[in-house]
Amino acid sequence: MIWNEEELRRFINLLPDLQEHHAYILMLMVRSRFAKQLLGVKVKDVVLEREVIPWYKIDWRDDFFKKVKKLAILGEYASEIFTIFKEKQGLVSVQPQACGIVCVMNQANVKQALCDFLNETLKLLIMQGDVENAHKVWKRYVAQLHKRAKKIFHVLDLDVKDKNIFNEVMSELDKYKQPYFVIETSRGYHFVIDLKVFAEDKKLAGRFFTEFVKKYVPEKQKVLHEVDEHGNKKSLIEYQTQAMSPIPGTVYGGFKVKIIYIRK
Repeated sequence: MIWNEEELRRFINLLPDLQEHHAYILMLMVRSRFAKQLLGVKVKDVVLEREVIPWYKIDWRDDFFKKVKKLAILGEYASEIFTIFKEKQGLVSVQPQACGIVCVMNQANVKQALCDFLNETLKLLIMQGDVENAHKVWKRYVAQLHKRAKKIFHVLDLDVKDKNIFNEVMSELDKYKQPYFVIETSRGYHFVIDLKVFAEDKKLAGRFFTEFVKKYVPEKQKVLHEVDEHGNKKSLIEYQTQAMSPIPGTVYGGFKVKIIYIRK
């Protein structure tokens, strides 16, 4: 699942240094559309395995790299390790082609997540008597970490491979000193928005969220959409405050994910 280790390291080096008591989150996932296309299973996104990169590692970037490799190995052997449930068919083996490694690019506050996790655990055990869910310690802890991710990055997700549209979006974002970098995915592009730029220029931040997020993106959503099998419209451009992305240097849905732009 890793096609280029140098590209992977380049991505890791773009991430901000981990602050004290913070961590990055990695997930090996089966995305819903890949499950449907490759496995014939209609499910929501399924997380198969989780990894956390904590601040206290001597070299957290190397730890990040090694944990991506660990998830890649698990993904390559997915058919022998993981199953997902489908009604009428029961358990279905996960194929490696349906897997992808995803990073939460916003580092999470570990102290806050631990407090949330302990409160949730006590509630499950004492108030609800739900031992089964209380026992799912790692899953619930990482979920609380995810909720406590700091908003350092946002992502504009464009699910269209069209050069003219790409150039138009890049031109619009450039007005606001964005994006920080761009990741090409299987269906389109992830434009990574660096909020630190706006911390230094409040007027620019106001213009960005008023003109781009609240006006430009909704206008593009009116023309950039697809219709699903039930006749529902699905937007092909979306502004996301939770900055998640497949990791450059890895294979995601059969596509070699890569960085195609870094702002200088």
